[in-house]
Amino acid sequence: ERVLELAQKHKEGGLLHDEAAEFIEKAGLFANTMELTKLASREFSRGLGNYRMIMKGDPTLMEGLQTGKAMGDVNSLANTILSMTSAGKGKTNLKGLKAATEMMKNPKFLEELIRFRSAMMLSGPSTIEAAGLSNMSKLWTEPFIEWVGHIGRGSAKKKARVRAMAQYAGNRRFFFDSWKQAGKAWKNGQHITDPFVTKVENQTDKSLANMSWLRRNVWERGVHGAHLALLFLDEGIKSNRARSLIYADTFSEAVESGIPPKGPEFEALLQKNLDAKIDRNGMLRDEEILREIRETTYTSDLEGDVGELINKLANFGGGYGRLFVVPFIRAPINIVSESLMYIPGTKIFSAKQKDIMTKGSPIAKAKLKARKQLGTAAVLGIYYAAEEDLITGSGPADYKLRADWKAMGYEPNSIRVG
Repeated sequence: ERVLELAQKHKEGGLLHDEAAEFIEKAGLFANTMELTKLASREFSRGLGNYRMIMKGDPTLMEGLQTGKAMGDVNSLANTILSMTSAGKGKTNLKGLKAATEMMKNPKFLEELIRFRSAMMLSGPSTIEAAGLSNMSKLWTEPFIEWVGHIGRGSAKKKARVRAMAQYAGNRRFFFDSWKQAGKAWKNGQHITDPFVTKVENQTDKSLANMSWLRRNVWERGVHGAHLALLFLDEGIKSNRARSLIYADTFSEAVESGIPPKGPEFEALLQKNLDAKIDRNGMLRDEEILREIRETTYTSDLEGDVGELINKLANFGGGYGRLFVVPFIRAPINIVSESLMYIPGTKIFSAKQKDIMTKGSPIAKAKLKARKQLGTAAVLGIYYAAEEDLITGSGPADYKLRADWKAMGYEPNSIRVG
């Protein structure tokens, strides 16, 4: 804005030497720091290219401006700047560029830009497939991890194992109803079970029913189709997992009370518990189950100092961190955080594991213990298999050594059977 103002002033009546120095300095700064030459025309790039030396400090500049020897350069630069104020072939509209820059300060425009960038990053079929496979596998493996965490003697552990196995029955019972609810969520563009976790982080989900036909079907279901696909997956898994856990708790309660796990009495108890923990709109109201389903879908809030720092960086300047780095941070960080749960010794620096050990439920603590056990068993198993030549790596990098290695019967990255 200041560069344009000074260029206009020069053409109208001339600049004082201090203003001319400011004009050239700011034009050079504009060219260097904003990389405008990549956006502008060839003419503008050549024009400003001559002034890059200003940023390195020209010892004769001030003298030239005072004596008038450099005013020809100022005049040439002013003409170049002013030629950019009207769009034309091979030229950039500087006023339009300024308007676009001002638009970036608009929170709604920034939100849409972040949404668009996020949709483009997530739109690949492999991304949707990976999300679907990981979430679906967790739906069916979480009960097993809970069961492993309660291996041992005692009535409490036995009861916990019964609860874990009952989750499989809950998964099957509510599977189709849950995905029917996921279809409803997709149709309206809003989460139901956990509405506080939205399609795009830090943004509110808007109902598609309140949008025009064009925006609903072209912009939201077309351009932002990836967001709706992930919403569908998230809602289906959360709905199924939440009802499965309520079913398992009801099953344990029925066994303890002597109620047969089949029949009208059990069904009445199950419906009572479902109504108590899920409202009539389908939103979950139980905090512990909410924590569990968010962990299943990698949508938990980030914890600890590292999580706080990442959130601050992402939300810097009202969201510019998400625009220039990555628009979504929860899922990648939560995947890393859960992976660490399988590695012994990592609870020393993992905020999530510390939180589970200090404030988590007995089930959460048992599942963390089970993950450590499974991780240790996997590492020992892989080490044993490698020592016994049951699995191989990439082999020697050297061509001759690699040929000798393969001649001994080894194959790169293979598993030996038999």
